Amino acid sequence: MSAAAVPALLLAGSVSAGAQGPATIRGVVYSCGSGAAVADARVDLRGLDGGRLTHLTADAHGRFARVGVEPGRYLIVAFAPARRAVLTASSPRTSVAVGTVAATASRSALVETDDVLDVRIGIPEPQLQSIDGRPTLFVGARAHSSDPSVSDDPHPACDPPTVPMAVSTANRYIIH
Repeated sequence: MSAAAVPALLLAGSVSAGAQGPATIRGVVYSCGSGAAVADARVDLRGLDGGRLTHLTADAHGRFARVGVEPGRYLIVAFAPARRAVLTASSPRTSVAVGTVAATASRSALVETDDVLDVRIGIPEPQLQSIDGRPTLFVGARAHSSDPSVSDDPHPACDPPTVPMAVSTANRYIIH
């Protein structure tokens, strides 16, 4: 085979990565307070451009992934499993609150063709507050005006509201 034929074969067997298919969204759900992974968190990928909804479950290390995501805008919502919490506060007097709490946070993202988008989504820790003189458990730094699981607006707990875009793969070539 001649030296001129090798580049022609390589060119014939290559395609632009931009011509590839759907993208991947992967990431980790973690606790804002401790940084620890949140095992078994439910993660919803809600398409804002067509109503696509995908439910995922994070593994024991808080990791989740979905391959084959169509390009578009997404709201990524993480739901920590409900857990029983006991919190105490000692100022000015000792208060104790016991209850079952669940936490939710969400971030928005733009996914383009062939992206591999890495997402970190922090879940707030339960906190103790005095409401009408009674110790009360709540989750999150502030009350949201709407439920983040049904709102199209991101409700982050400890991350920026928008996930940074994936590094572009449009200028790469794949040799088959």
